Amino acid sequence: MNFVLSPEQELLAETAARFCADHAPGGPGVKDGCVVDRQVWRSAADIGFFSLRDDGPDMGLPTGTVDAALVALEVGRTLLPGPFTATMVAAEVLPEVRKGDLIATAVRRPRRGGALVEHPASADVLLVFDTTELRLVERRDVSWTAVDFVDPLTPLGVVDDLPGGALVADGEVVGQLHRFRRVLDAAEQAGLAARSCAESVRYAQERHQFGRPIGSFQAVKHILADMAVDTELARAATLYAAGQHDIASQPEAERSSFAALLVAEEAATKNAERAIQIWGAMGYAWETGLHCALRRAWAISQRAQPRDVAASLAELLMVAAGERIQPLASAATAARDGGVETTSPTKKGM
Repeated sequence: MNFVLSPEQELLAETAARFCADHAPGGPGVKDGCVVDRQVWRSAADIGFFSLRDDGPDMGLPTGTVDAALVALEVGRTLLPGPFTATMVAAEVLPEVRKGDLIATAVRRPRRGGALVEHPASADVLLVFDTTELRLVERRDVSWTAVDFVDPLTPLGVVDDLPGGALVADGEVVGQLHRFRRVLDAAEQAGLAARSCAESVRYAQERHQFGRPIGSFQAVKHILADMAVDTELARAATLYAAGQHDIASQPEAERSSFAALLVAEEAATKNAERAIQIWGAMGYAWETGLHCALRRAWAISQRAQPRDVAASLAELLMVAAGERIQPLASAATAARDGGVETTSPTKKGM
């Protein structure tokens, strides 16, 4: 697999970075980021951010997941508000979303209790994931109650009675969309990790103590180095999972998507916490906005449910290990039953 981005992908990443930076929240304010700007949404659609995946050369599975992940990275890096990744997933099955006419949010149908929905006031449709089905629910058909939310830029609502909705996909397609969503969530987390790392490096260069930048102190250097390593690992795992989503077999694509999400979630959370530590007492101030990266990381983790992700990855790894061990065990059994000599012959003359 080629990990080097093509010139077109580099240009896409630069375009996404400029777009997201231009429309990022101007500060740590809560109210400005709660309602999605529909003009921004249409501009994103005009650029093509919701139409990055298309049919491959054999008209088979869609390709372009790496491109979508590059955009999601910048969404996380800039804290762009709105159900961006959910809309990118919805664009796979709803052509209207690609045009920017609809804002979609995604939710998993709960086994019991109410469904927690992101951006309920801004979304036009709810993409409801069941175990093996994907259904579409119009927002006007649901009533929701606003609840306290951890991320000031991701308002939440609880829908107590989630309608059945219209069936839009089932079977293997739903599994592919689940995997695509995991890759995008991982990309957003990787972008958050990069944001916290960059903010920490900048502050460590500007903040002076004892006549020197604090970044020159060994204790701070070690923290910054760990942040940089975790950031690059999260980015690499995410882009690998994105590439595997398009070209690999289903088991390998599943494993890589779960692994990327776990790695990126840990990087985003740890880097946000380290950033607050490096900034010292100022890091705890609301005005710095450092808390926004940590809160967004928590919000994505709440959506992705990391315990389920870890358990699923462990199960997939056990299955893969069993598939590799079984042929070896069968060969050993056949050798034993066939009377094949497995011990070294006794040396004569000793």
